[in-house]
Order: sequence, then structure tokens, then C-alpha cells
Amino acid sequence: MSLLGWLLPVALSAVALVLFVLVVVGRPRPARPGPALVARIGEVLALNVVVVLIAASILNDQYVFYSSWSDLFGTTAPPGTQVAGGTAHAAALKTPLGVGLADLRTPAVLPALPSPGAQVQTYHLTGPMSGVSGTVIVVLPPGYNPASPKLYPVIETFHGYPGIPLSAMHGLNLPSSIDAAYRQHLVAPSILVLPQTDNPNRLDTECMNGPGGSGPQVETWLARDIPTWVVHHFRVARDRSSWATMGYSLGGWCSAMIGMRHPDIFGASIVFMGYFRPEFAKSYNPVLPGSPDWVSHDLTAMASSAPPPIAMWVMTAKDDKHAYPATEAFLAAAKPPLSVTAYILASGGHRVGEIPPLIPRVMSWLSSSLPGFHA
Repeated sequence: MSLLGWLLPVALSAVALVLFVLVVVGRPRPARPGPALVARIGEVLALNVVVVLIAASILNDQYVFYSSWSDLFGTTAPPGTQVAGGTAHAAALKTPLGVGLADLRTPAVLPALPSPGAQVQTYHLTGPMSGVSGTVIVVLPPGYNPASPKLYPVIETFHGYPGIPLSAMHGLNLPSSIDAAYRQHLVAPSILVLPQTDNPNRLDTECMNGPGGSGPQVETWLARDIPTWVVHHFRVARDRSSWATMGYSLGGWCSAMIGMRHPDIFGASIVFMGYFRPEFAKSYNPVLPGSPDWVSHDLTAMASSAPPPIAMWVMTAKDDKHAYPATEAFLAAAKPPLSVTAYILASGGHRVGEIPPLIPRVMSWLSSSLPGFHA
């Protein structure tokens, strides 16, 4: 019997019903009062335990704290790695793919940090191209000095839904996990940029623009406004081999979509438990399946018909009913110069807690994939 689904709560409910009947009718009835009292206490305790287990199974089915019995008891099988597409992205990194960030210039004197000396900086800004406003958190690498000419690579990181930039930072255990990767020389010290993606607040836009210029222009905000703002405020490299995206769940979709659709800016995308086609909620669905906007955002089709020259690291678990099928389809479609490395867990479900232990591995991969991140 699966740990997820309706069968376990139903089975536990049947057990609870039997115990309830026994408590009500007082069965069994031992001949002596002492054993009878012990039996009654045992039935009541057992009923309470089963009721708690019913609630726990329903909550687990909704939030997937544990995705299988082996996940619950810590007996999961070792993960495996798959590679799809090719390795030609490295040769194409210097190929002109568009304007990118080449025309931008970092000011000689940068704007003052809102929290001088702190590693985590918080901003609220409005994108001039998109008109979108939102919170942006910036995690600076240790030793960052705005007066120094040293240039840093950038990882634009997206949170899930519902969520806020802080949820991505805490869910991925940033900045401590990334700082550990720096100390181990797994990746070059980098600037992490965590923008708000559900703009306006709590609206699941799938990080996409509203069609025809209507609705929030979130893709423009994330792919154009944010990189431009970063170049104007921090000491960063501007070549695409120094820019990557990263995200979890909805943020994983955003990471894949922004990276694949904007390879003039980004050379790599990291996708934790993400998917590869937009999945709008019923309350906001501006892009209809089959429409030109939908087709242009079908990353699985793009991976086969027009694969961009970027490197991707994708992670999922076989019992993640949402991300695993989407990832398998994406891997089957991927062709060069797109290069995809997939890390598939035997179990783990759709839990953000599976991600922090993998940060050293993915940072090492990023270092070996993009020159700008070489440790």
C-alpha cells in the first residue's frame, strides 16, 4: 500500500471505525474488572493513535513530507545520473546569440548598499521595461567589495509557489550551503539574486508575460529588468558564461524557461523538481494551450526542435508524480547543442528538504560547465 493516495487514509479509517465500535459496545468483555479496564484503556488509546495517523496520512498526501515507506524509514535506494542532449554548449558559449548584456556598462561608482557590510541585501524595485514591481534579495559572496574591480558571476534564483524570495533562500539553505561550496573551492564565489516571481503578489503567472502586452510582464521583469539592474548595481561579469538560473518547483520551471528562452544572457539553468510546460491555475490562465504563446513556451518541444546552446542540471525523484514524468519527457526530447545532466533520486517526492544536500554537487557541476564559475 502506497504512503500517498486515498487508500491509506481509507484503510486507517476502517480500522478506526472498528475500534470505535469496540469502545462503544465494550468488546471484548473479560470476566474480571481489572483486565476489562485495561482492555478499554487499550482500545481508547489505539483509537486515538489511529485517528492521529489518519490526519498525518492526509497531510502527508497533500504536502508530501514523505513520498514512500522507504523514504519514511530511510531505506531509499542510491540515486542515478542521466545525460541527454550533448556537450556542444561549451563551444557555443561565445557565439553571439543576441544583444545580451554586452551593451551595458557598470558605473564607476556603484549605488550604496542598503545594508553596508551585510551579506544579504533587500531591495524593492520597479522594472523600467516591464513595469513590474517586487522584492529582490541579493546574497553577496564573502569578501565582496563594491570598490574592488573584481567581477563576479551571477545565479538568478527563483522561489516556488506560493512563496517569496526568502522562502527560496531558506528552502535551499542559502547562504550557508553556497558558502560551504565556496570554502571547498567547488565553485567561484558568486552573487545570488532572488527576485519575486508572483507579481502582483500571490498571482501565479508561471513567470510569463501576459499576451499582447496585457497583464503583468513577468518574463521581461526576470529576464531583462533584473539582469540589467544587477549590472548597474554590482561588480558582475556580463558574458553568458558567467550567468545561470536556479529554482525549485515552480521556480524550477521559471529557471528552465528563462534560461532556455534567453540564452543570450544565461549559459546554464539548474532545475530542482521543476517541469517544462506552463501550468496555470484556473484563476489566472492568460495563455491557452495550443496558442502561439503556449507553443513558444513548450520547453520539451523546444529541446527537440530548436535546442538552445545552454547547459542544464535537472533533479527529480521517481516518486515525484508531478516533476518526474515531465523530466523524463524532457530528457527524451533533448538534442545538442542543449546539454542536460539529470540527477534522479529513487525516492524523495516533491520535498524541498531533498535539495540542500545536493548543493555541493550542483555547484561543482556549474563550475565545470561554465568558465565564469570555475573555482
